[in-house]
Amino acid sequence: MSGTGYKRVYRHHGAYWFVDTANKWHRLSPIADGEPAMLRALAKLKNGPEARPGSMPALIKTFRAERLPAYAEVTRYDYGLMLDKVEEAMRDMDVADIEPGDVMDLRNQWRDKPRTANKYHALLSLLMGLAIELRLRSTNPCRDVKRLAEAKRTRLLTDDEFLRIREGALLSKVGHKNPSGTMMLCAIDLAYLTAQRMGDIRRLAWRQIEDDVILFTPSKTKSSTGARVEVPVTDELKAVLERARTFGKIKGETVIHNLKGRPYTKDGIETAWQRACERANVTDAHFHDLRSKALSDGRRQGLSIELLSASATHSSVTTTEGYLRGMEVKRSALRLSIPTRKRG
Repeated sequence: MSGTGYKRVYRHHGAYWFVDTANKWHRLSPIADGEPAMLRALAKLKNGPEARPGSMPALIKTFRAERLPAYAEVTRYDYGLMLDKVEEAMRDMDVADIEPGDVMDLRNQWRDKPRTANKYHALLSLLMGLAIELRLRSTNPCRDVKRLAEAKRTRLLTDDEFLRIREGALLSKVGHKNPSGTMMLCAIDLAYLTAQRMGDIRRLAWRQIEDDVILFTPSKTKSSTGARVEVPVTDELKAVLERARTFGKIKGETVIHNLKGRPYTKDGIETAWQRACERANVTDAHFHDLRSKALSDGRRQGLSIELLSASATHSSVTTTEGYLRGMEVKRSALRLSIPTRKRG
């Protein structure tokens, strides 16, 4: 990332410049005109004067305008970045000419990261589906390409690791008190105690809390099953909410907010989480592992898979089972002794 905050965009001699993959510099606009002017110039440079009908850039432009707004915030953000990469890789290609080999070429850029590769495969399939609707082609080449095998994540945070990460969230890089640590600790505790997704924890508004319950309408299922879940406010949750309520001088509409009263971004939460893990000396830990730990701990306490599935707003218990960690370790009933030779 360049110093401007935008990939391959630099400030030089009073202007914004874009450096393409061939290391060629393109002047965008004067710095004095501000970022909006720069972004308009960047979009024009990337798309050309007008995206050629039937080209991949034209299809992607249609997808951004007509399909992308329907997705949840996190998906829109992720797809937006991925569409940039797809467009860059297939800029000179026509939609009708895309073949299974082209799908594999794109996907295999992330072959060492199967999960990421499969996400690009899925996104390209959505684009080809739109192309079929627009009568730009009659088949979806992605269907002839097998997804890469993904290793199931089995990481389970131990209680000790969890507690160390909580402590790490309160510390700065040099070991002093982190001014924002209290709020990050609230985010961690809410994620574990409610077993909800990071995005729904970030966007949790005070208006969603009433009559001693928190009402979650997960953004991931809002446009599909529309599932909602009421989480009872236990004494522990009440203490976490009170910590968040008294945090900082500027209050925001969301429970989790920064010192300026604004909601945390996805990148903000992930960065704070990684720093907490580093200070706790805990490796290979994702914020999303808190959801797996919560569901796994609930199962060990005797809750049924059906109750856990409802709490997580999963459409099936099969999905919930994928979150349970450490349950695959069986306890042997064998109690054997080494045989001895019989006398005589």
